[in-house]
Amino acid sequence: MFNEKKVNTILKRIKSCYNLIYFKTIDSTNNFALNSDLNPGYIIVADKQTKGKGRQGRVWNSDEEDNLYFTLVLENNDFVNLFKINIISAYALCDVMRSDYSINSKVKWPNDVVVGGKKVSGILIEAKMEGNFLKKVVLGVGVNLNNKDFSVDLKHKAVSIFQLKKEKIDKEHFLVRFFEEFVKWEKKIDLIKEFWAEYSAYLNKEIMFHYNNNVEKFVEKGINDDGSLVVKDMKGKEKIIYHGEIGYDTCN
Repeated sequence: MFNEKKVNTILKRIKSCYNLIYFKTIDSTNNFALNSDLNPGYIIVADKQTKGKGRQGRVWNSDEEDNLYFTLVLENNDFVNLFKINIISAYALCDVMRSDYSINSKVKWPNDVVVGGKKVSGILIEAKMEGNFLKKVVLGVGVNLNNKDFSVDLKHKAVSIFQLKKEKIDKEHFLVRFFEEFVKWEKKIDLIKEFWAEYSAYLNKEIMFHYNNNVEKFVEKGINDDGSLVVKDMKGKEKIIYHGEIGYDTCN
């Protein structure tokens, strides 16, 4: 049973504004956060999501109760900061996996954490607008903690920490550790470009980039200060990318 009281106490020590709300089952932690009146700093955690989602309307399979699904209500940052928050969240996830589980996880731009090219965690930032005003911004995170197996269509691109370590992972511990690392990265949010070489899964490698129903081969060259991706096409021309994603058809 998830110990809500214990985790709440620890989270508030990490950052005084943090307040955790726990659900056994919910449609989507992001949906709940977006449509609530909760202030920044609230964290919604669920054992199970019935309508979990990823980027571009994809379904995030969230029926494994021993995995971790949570959403943080963010300050109403301007759009420039959203990419940066995406990146520091991925860095924080990598730091937990590296320090606590000796897993050399990497970041696949813009919002996945991978091990050996397989997804172990995904991030989804969503915003709610009111006219031209950014009313609410939420950060959703899903981590494959304890999956023992994946469906045939996911086996080639997903992995869990349990599969890598052969031991059950405590999700309360992982959640607390994420926020410890996330708070550290918040203080270094303007330095994300400097750390990309340490965390990128595909720096200076060929990638298959998916955007607007197209796929194009590039070489990843890094990120900019705002978190946008820098690539070179096969003719050596440099491009800056803000939308789309590195595909799982990319060669390692």
